[in-house]
Amino acid sequence: MEKGTAVRIERLKKNGIRLTVQREVILNALMAKSSEHPSAEDLYEEARQKCPGIGRATVYRTLRLFHRLGLVRRLQLMDGSFRYEINGDPHAHFICLGCGQVFELEGPPVVELPPSQRQDFQIIGASLKLFGFCSQCRAQGQKVPS
Repeated sequence: MEKGTAVRIERLKKNGIRLTVQREVILNALMAKSSEHPSAEDLYEEARQKCPGIGRATVYRTLRLFHRLGLVRRLQLMDGSFRYEINGDPHAHFICLGCGQVFELEGPPVVELPPSQRQDFQIIGASLKLFGFCSQCRAQGQKVPS
C-alpha cells in the first residue's frame, strides 16, 4: 500500500469512519487520477471498473465525506461543477474557460498577510484559482469577448 494511501486510511479510522470496499476503491481512484482533477462522474466511471455495483450516490457521498475530513480538495469551476484532487501541498490552479481543463501552478498560492493582520485570523487553508484560456483554446481563436 502506498504511504499516502495509508495516511489517508488512518485519518478515516481516527474519525471513526469504516473503510468499506467502495471507499477504498474511490480513494484509490482519487490517488491515481488526482493530477487530472477528475469530476465525480470521472471517478464514478473509474470506480465502476473495480467495483461494478457501485452507485453514483455512493461516489458523491464519499467525496463529500472525504472533503469534510480534509482528504480531498474540491475545485469549483465557473459552470458550478466540481473537480477533485487529493489534499496535498498548497498550490494554485489555472482553469481554462474554453475546454475546462485544470492546470496546477507551481509556487506559493497566496500572498502572505501583513504582520498587522496576522493576529486577527486563524487560517486553515487557501485556494487560488485563475481563469482564462489555455494555449490550445487561444490557438483555436477563443478569447474573452470585448
